[in-house]
Amino acid sequence: MDFFDDASWDRWIPRNLITPVPGARKFLDYCDGHNVEVFYDTNRNQGENTKEYALNQLRYLQLPFADNEHLTVYRNTSNKTPTKKAISESYELILMLGDNLNDYKRDYYVDGIEERYALMERDRYDFGDKFILLPNATDGHWVRAIFGDSEPAPTDSNREILKAAATRKAWDGR
Repeated sequence: MDFFDDASWDRWIPRNLITPVPGARKFLDYCDGHNVEVFYDTNRNQGENTKEYALNQLRYLQLPFADNEHLTVYRNTSNKTPTKKAISESYELILMLGDNLNDYKRDYYVDGIEERYALMERDRYDFGDKFILLPNATDGHWVRAIFGDSEPAPTDSNREILKAAATRKAWDGR
């Protein structure tokens, strides 16, 4: 496991070297076949072509609802609340999937691991029912809760801190 690197990500994105998470296509096709619309909401920034890249990836993967009406791209914020609100005005929002707890609720923008665990305990009945968290081992604000920075230096010391936090072993609390 290693840390996220924006420059590597920006070079990788346009190349469409992606594959769906196992089971994702089957799940999304099931939704489509049962009259459940799927909306894609992402926050990333590869410049002016960001939305084009995202839409091309959805189409490359042949996912249902791969169109402009079902895709929202935020380049300057990770706050997806406006999209959830807009969708909820016309649809019953039944499930959210994301790779970050902040995709589910903005409450998770906190600085400490223990506070995040307390929030997770509070929301425990929503996980797997209202929200499905897809693992993302290298990126996310959970990393910021550990280091105070979403993209800490990929040093051996930081790798040890990350491993300790991920396994809930004792660590120096930085």
